[in-house]
Amino acid sequence: MSGGHFNYEQYKLKDIADKIDEDVLFASRHKKDEYGYDPYLPPEVRREMRKLEKMLRKMYAIVHDYDWWFSGDSDKESFMRRMKKLK
Repeated sequence: MSGGHFNYEQYKLKDIADKIDEDVLFASRHKKDEYGYDPYLPPEVRREMRKLEKMLRKMYAIVHDYDWWFSGDSDKESFMRRMKKLK
């Protein structure tokens, strides 16, 4: 596999999920930064951000398995197992 079926683009989903994780941690602070910005967000907003992060991580896993399948590194059975597991 050289660049995979999607040329490694599925990793962008993981990178976005990682960034949302960082944002949630940052948003739980009650301390203003040097510019006077208060990053705090209420718990209900942070919970929704976590839901989005989880969805993105699931999508990454599915797309990654699909990539492996269409690149010849896996098979359709592995892809189908992942799809059933993540529903």
